[in-house]
Amino acid sequence: MAEYEVTLDADNFIEKTQYEVEVDYDKKENKPKKILSDLAPLVLDKLFSSRDLPTLQKTLSAFSEGLAEKHILMYSTNKDLQKIISSQRWSGEILNTSRDYLSVINTNINGYKTDGVIDEKIEHTTSIENDGSVIDTVIITGIIMEAINPTSGGTR
Repeated sequence: MAEYEVTLDADNFIEKTQYEVEVDYDKKENKPKKILSDLAPLVLDKLFSSRDLPTLQKTLSAFSEGLAEKHILMYSTNKDLQKIISSQRWSGEILNTSRDYLSVINTNINGYKTDGVIDEKIEHTTSIENDGSVIDTVIITGIIMEAINPTSGGTR
């Protein structure tokens, strides 16, 4: 990617894109994830023009796994397409339900990949009281494993 003076490959993708997103972006323009939006059409073009069946299968498998594990979520302004996305549970929306549920949402602080340096633990216990009432207790703890140093290009 000449504009960014970087060559991305399977070995350096995470490190280089995190550096570009967290440190080496145009602060005046303030679009830290621009490299990803510039990269997406290049990757898609290469993928759709590929005739290498094993690569296509691995890519489709990784994409499918990402959707299933909620690492990839989708949204469309097209209402019909959004209905399909929602019906497949690829949207990440809060579900309507007649029962209780808990969704623990993590976000990165100031765009830095803090989830990579925090060891999170979720403990859940349920007790049924003599009167039939249910008491759920959830304890969420996080321990910072490394300090974040945005000037160095990531974590140290």
